[in-house]
Amino acid sequence: MTSTVLESKVITLRKPIITEGNTISELTIREPTAFELEAAEEAGKTSDTARTIKLVSLAANVHPKIVKNLLGSDLLRANRIISDFLDIGQEDGEPSSPT
Repeated sequence: MTSTVLESKVITLRKPIITEGNTISELTIREPTAFELEAAEEAGKTSDTARTIKLVSLAANVHPKIVKNLLGSDLLRANRIISDFLDIGQEDGEPSSPT
């Protein structure tokens, strides 16, 4: 049996979230699975923001309520990290743009 360690990135929140007496000042975000991408797509049927909230909550392993309380800039930074995980064109030797 092999074990895969997924890369993750930590972002420090510009405004910590306080929930149930705990302070969350950073999120650890990992690459989402295909299942999680599909779940976020389902959530995105109502809005792009709903899709982003679902995807960030899954990739950071936190309740969507926490993600909904992030500053917009923190939400966008988290989403950008996820996008970077999914942008594999350069690693595969594919051109980044048509020439």
